[in-house]
Amino acid sequence: FDFAENCLPREIVGAAEPHPADGDHRAFLLARRIGACGLLWDRRSDAHLGIPDFNAANRRQAYEQLVAAGRALPLRVEGLRDMFYLRSEDEPLLDACTTEAFPARTELIAPLDSFLWDRKQVEALFGFAYRWEIYTPAEKRQYGYYVLPVLQGEGLCGRAECLRDRVSSTLRVRFWQEKGVKTDRRALRSALRRLAVFNGMKHVELVNA
Repeated sequence: FDFAENCLPREIVGAAEPHPADGDHRAFLLARRIGACGLLWDRRSDAHLGIPDFNAANRRQAYEQLVAAGRALPLRVEGLRDMFYLRSEDEPLLDACTTEAFPARTELIAPLDSFLWDRKQVEALFGFAYRWEIYTPAEKRQYGYYVLPVLQGEGLCGRAECLRDRVSSTLRVRFWQEKGVKTDRRALRSALRRLAVFNGMKHVELVNA
């Protein structure tokens, strides 16, 4: 630890508070969280953690303030009752997603990735119930200690627990496939090979859990 003036330029330390009003500060923080998650709904959410005094009334005010200022757009998702919000600057990306064809990708998502900050929202949008079981006693875990959701195209196809075997230089993977979802196994193996290389492993051993 050190004093801010010893770590930051004087013009930053001495700058005026850009959001002196509490409501403005909450709206500023909310806009950042929306951008991190892509979309957010006006519900109590883990994505709002750390925003001060973010009770239901202040949360509603912050969303309304962003919409009134043209910084956020309200959206409806077919089949869901809740209103979702998108940063206005991300509207071109939304338009591209609905009008252009993108090659399907298969990626492993880290448990603390901002995409997963609101797991109830992820479940509502994708039908994928995820719990990070790292703090769950072993006998009570449904899946594993450190399980990664697997993104495939526009959905989540399963979850993988990846363990390094340094002796054999092998990434050993248990994979749970979501019911009713077909997994592109070749794309999954490709994603796992990338993870193996990143972790200094030469081989991948994939088994169904």
